[in-house]
Amino acid sequence: MEDLELKKKEDGSWKLKLPEGEVANLEQGALAGLARMEVFGLPIGKAAGSILTVMLWDMLRGMISGAIPTAIPQWAIPAIGSWVMTTKTVGGIVGSEIADAAGLILLVDAIQASPLSPRKLLSGVFKGQQLPETERETAEREATISDVADWLKTQ
Repeated sequence: MEDLELKKKEDGSWKLKLPEGEVANLEQGALAGLARMEVFGLPIGKAAGSILTVMLWDMLRGMISGAIPTAIPQWAIPAIGSWVMTTKTVGGIVGSEIADAAGLILLVDAIQASPLSPRKLLSGVFKGQQLPETERETAEREATISDVADWLKTQ
């Protein structure tokens, strides 16, 4: 009877060769199985696992927030988190697909908090100017004002 053969692959997962010649591929990570869950073709498991991982990062950041100097910009912490998610250690703990998705979420957080955020850059373009109303929007606004005035008269 043959023995079990267990080999570690380059990506960090394990290959298990069973005595009957069958092969089982074992992925690392506590949430690796969750990453395969899909609903109507949408990767719900990957999203849920990555959000859980980002929540754990935020909890860790909250616990050490008193030790973080205030001179560090707000965007730097999620940027560091995004980099940490790409390490093999985190990929081995939660699974590489989950860690990659969590890193992407933290990267978006870092971009939104940075001075180069598209929202911040575009907010200065219009400088409080409003776009002209369409005829429909004008009619709806006037109808709403008259409806409120009529309702107030009946009270």
